[in-house]
This record gives sequence, C-alpha cells and structure tokens, in this order.
Amino acid sequence: MHTVELATESVRIQVIGYGARLSRVQAPDRNGEFDDVVLGFDDELGWRADRDFLGATIGRFANRIAAGRFEIDGVEYRVPCNEPGRALHGGPLGFDRCDFVLGDPQIDGAASSVTARRISPDGEMGFPGELTVAVTFTVDGADLRIDFEATTTAATPVSLTNHAYWNLGGTSNVARPVDDHLFTIAANTYLPIDANLIPVGAPQPVQDTVFDLRERTRIGSRLRRLTEQTAITRGIDHTYVLDQSPGVRPAATVVDPKSGRSLQVLTDQPGLQCYTGNFLDGTKRLRNGNTARQGDAFCLEPQQFPDAPNRVDAPGAILLPGETYRHTSIFRFGVVDPD
Repeated sequence: MHTVELATESVRIQVIGYGARLSRVQAPDRNGEFDDVVLGFDDELGWRADRDFLGATIGRFANRIAAGRFEIDGVEYRVPCNEPGRALHGGPLGFDRCDFVLGDPQIDGAASSVTARRISPDGEMGFPGELTVAVTFTVDGADLRIDFEATTTAATPVSLTNHAYWNLGGTSNVARPVDDHLFTIAANTYLPIDANLIPVGAPQPVQDTVFDLRERTRIGSRLRRLTEQTAITRGIDHTYVLDQSPGVRPAATVVDPKSGRSLQVLTDQPGLQCYTGNFLDGTKRLRNGNTARQGDAFCLEPQQFPDAPNRVDAPGAILLPGETYRHTSIFRFGVVDPD
C-alpha cells in the first residue's frame, strides 16, 4: 500500500492511497511527547476491511442523501442506499473504498505536501459525469491543510471531506473516552434531523439545547443528556451551520485538558458535521491491538449540508462543467497550559 509521510516540528502525518486516507496524525502534548491522535490500523488488511471511514476522503457526496435520490434538470438519479432509506458518504462503494494515485512529496520552503488523484467514471454509484478529483495534504508549522479540487463533465453533486476520528489524548495506549475534551463550535444554529437522519426544516438555534457549544464545554456533559435528537443518533451526529462569510474562517476548537493538546478547525465550507463516535462498538482491532468503543473518538467534518441536492435552502452543491469545486480545511495543532 503506497504511503507518504510528511512532518514538521509540530505535526507528523501519514497518507495512504487507499481512500486517500490520513492513516496517522501525530502531535505533541504539553511535555513535547508525540502520539497518534487519530484512529487507524496496523496493516493493509485492516484498512481495506474498514467500513467506518477511518481517515478517509469522502465522496462524491459527504453525509446522507434521502432515499439515495436527487434530480438535476428534471432527470432523476439514484445512489445505492448503504443505510436504511438513505445513501451515506457516496454509497456502498464511495471514495473511501477506492484507490487514489499518490504523487511524490513536494517541498515549498518549510511546507511539504502530497496530492492524491482519482478519476471517478460517469455513472459511478449512480452519479452523473466523469469527476476528476485531487486531494492535497500539506503540513506547514502546526497546520495540517487539506485542499480538495474537482471538475466534472456533467452537472453532479459534489461535497468532499475528510473523516478522521480524533482523540487528542493519544491512541498509542488504550484510548481514553473523549468525554473530558472541551469543545467550542462557532455556530448559532444546527440542522435538526428526522428518524432517517435526514435534515428537516430550517436551521434551528442551538441556544438552550445540547448542541450549544459556542462556549467551551465538556462534551461528556452533553452526550449524557438524552433528547429527542440525540436519541436518534445515540449522541451528536449533526450539522452545525457556520458563518456564511466567504473564505477560510474558524469553525471549532477542541482541547484535551489532560494532555494539553488542542485542535482548531478552520474551513471555507457552509457546514461542520460533528460526530461523537456514537456507532463505534469495540469490535474493530485498531493500531497496537486497541479497540474503539462508543465515545472513544470524534469527527469534525467540514462539508456542504446533508441532502443538499434535495434542499432548496442549502448552499449550492451541484458542480457544473467548466467550474472547479474547491474546499480548504485547516487542522491547527497546539498545546495549552493546565488550568
């Protein structure tokens, strides 16, 4: 399995071609000790057997499409459903299960990068148009930057993201649950979902709900509060509606008080999916013989709104011939002093 490693003094990453995945991300704690802060596998067999999208590039369309169907110019298209009544993350053979071609590492001053490329053929998983995709991973100082680009030969929905599972406490030993991680998400509204995990209605205020993370909050205090929404997803698995100003802007910050590691997410996308590892069940043998249970990791996935091709109020998610889809997200690592 083709692997490329990139490193600075503040972050070390490993990228594999299968699924254009972040297979390792190592960051230092407040004592300068590096550890993996993403879930991963020891060998190729583990990666190819994965169905939970660990570290994967997600496409053609991140998150869920209701009934796996959408229309463009009056023509209906169908994506095979890989969850009951919905297509998730591009269908049963999404980009997470495809081989990308990894280029050679590129050096530009203090930064280094690698690009993964793939051509998704017209009709793959029911999506129209041939889609040419490039995903570039760059490390520069304390930043891990991911740039997604795509062009198409026919109008098609596109929403690409990365699906790393984070635990800032480190994963070399048995991972601690992320209950004590402190979350801040810069969003005043979120998208409520129905029983099929499809967003319904207009964005709703986070105020006075478990989804209000505008001020630093211990995430475990929210995951233990049962509501109609969290009962559907066994925790948080919802889209936060970000400030719609153009350009890359801060979306979220997470701190692990014990290790001191912090992670800030910046993005130019309209939504941020926050997923608290609700369906991890301890059956997966991960790196170093560990397993991951419910609540042992979290995902922060910048993206278009779920089911956007079927939502008249969602930001544009249809890519046209002659246009270029672009998405930039930055994962910025740091350390904080004990309180």
